[in-house]
Amino acid sequence: MPLIVPPPPDGHISIRFATDYHSPLAFLIRADTMSPVSHAEAVLRDGTVIGAYGGGVARRANDADADSSSQMFVYIPCMSGQIDAWEAFLVSKIGTPYDYEAIAGFALHKDMHTPGHVICSALITGALRHIGIVSEKLLKPDHMTSPSDLAMCLSFMAKMCDFVIMPLEPRS
Repeated sequence: MPLIVPPPPDGHISIRFATDYHSPLAFLIRADTMSPVSHAEAVLRDGTVIGAYGGGVARRANDADADSSSQMFVYIPCMSGQIDAWEAFLVSKIGTPYDYEAIAGFALHKDMHTPGHVICSALITGALRHIGIVSEKLLKPDHMTSPSDLAMCLSFMAKMCDFVIMPLEPRS
């Protein structure tokens, strides 16, 4: 049974963090980052999600994830123009190839990014930068920012920026 992804509250963007306890790739990401999350994606106002998946950046229905074992959401208040820009940026990235080499680089602690390719957390970080939520300079390049790094960054920002973080909820 898939996890259902709710659309963001009015006046917010939504980022979904999830993990799949059956996927070898998700296991490697969690093991390397010592985190309960292995994936990040954006939830659009219509309830669809855009993320970087094995086949590249794609838009999926809100009930397409039958594999994840748990999920959490970060809701960030934004102005209408920011939300429009957020969604337009994400839609413009559909079809971008997945960066398997960057994931291998996590395990080897090397920068193995393939230009023109993207991982899930880099896609979301780029979208946040595009609308001014994340600054130009981060500790790591986007392609070396794991879902865990992004979730932790947003968690620290939550008190200062009035974000709402829904805790990690396991599948019932």
